[in-house]
Amino acid sequence: MVLDSHNLILPKVMPQAVKSIDFIQGNGGPDSNRQVNFAEESYYYKYTVTEGDALEEKLEFIVHEVQLEPTPVGGSKNKMTTNYHTKGDIVITEEEIKAGKEKVLGM
Repeated sequence: MVLDSHNLILPKVMPQAVKSIDFIQGNGGPDSNRQVNFAEESYYYKYTVTEGDALEEKLEFIVHEVQLEPTPVGGSKNKMTTNYHTKGDIVITEEEIKAGKEKVLGM
């Protein structure tokens, strides 16, 4: 799903937000780089991860909130907030949160 997001997620879930997608390198396969060109408006979306490797054995679910806003000089500003909902009394360390953020940015 992540590798094919240029065909699945962005145009179908957020068609009003995405103006175009340009491949800088590659054709959508591994090691491809793409540039997502958003419409010049502000957008907000929220999604919840309810299963998968990201949850490991400590988390019930993860909620991501993303806000995209145009900047006066072109481009956009992205603000992302993540809320981790743990199982029981489990505590997540700052190192675990940092590692999770690095995985997301790597995608």
